[in-house]
Amino acid sequence: MAKADPTKRVIAAIIDSIISGLITFVLSFVLGLVLGWIPLLGAALAAALSILAGAAYIAIKDALPIEQLGGASIGKSLFNMKVVKVDGSPIDMETSAKRNIPLWAGSAASAVLVATVIGGLLTPLTGLAGFVWVCIECYKVFTDPNGDRWGDTYVGTRVIETTAAQAAAAPPPPPAGSVPPPPTPEAAAPPPPPPPPAAGGDAPEAPPAPEAAAATEAKEEDPYKAPDAPWDGDTKH
Repeated sequence: MAKADPTKRVIAAIIDSIISGLITFVLSFVLGLVLGWIPLLGAALAAALSILAGAAYIAIKDALPIEQLGGASIGKSLFNMKVVKVDGSPIDMETSAKRNIPLWAGSAASAVLVATVIGGLLTPLTGLAGFVWVCIECYKVFTDPNGDRWGDTYVGTRVIETTAAQAAAAPPPPPAGSVPPPPTPEAAAPPPPPPPPAAGGDAPEAPPAPEAAAATEAKEEDPYKAPDAPWDGDTKH
């Protein structure tokens, strides 16, 4: 399995983070309108649910049930990358969530704290801790021989180039100058016609020619019958 380019992985992670932020922003606006009428807790609850939704995308982004993505996050699919197990098999949502704990744990903690009285004091600390953890993961991506970060080591996964994986799965072309395999019985030429009968054998009789048939009929006429006299139109009786 070919190791994915670390720079592409970082760019893909930034794209996925932007998507997570958009999810949080849109839901915070919608839920703010829906829950804003609740005194004191309405706005805090809307913010907490919005942050959790964005964190949920980060958690399961590497195993989204979308066929067009091929089991990759939106960011990774743009660069033909995906996360697989070390044996090459695809991962499920649970494995994706465990692998991405360093990326969504800080947001989830902030979502829980934002609905509490002390959330305003601790939320910046959780955000800082999450940022430091993400920086450590990026460092591992660039320094590990296989590009494995802590999340990959924890659950036994790896990020690979999907184009390289498809090329490895394709059958190799035949070597130059190789003899093609013999044709299958279905593709072989039709069998030759049967040979003529051997000499002295019973051959089928050919139908008689028209002239021979007429001569045979003439011979079979009555031999005692007088021949017809020629007719003379000028003869007078």
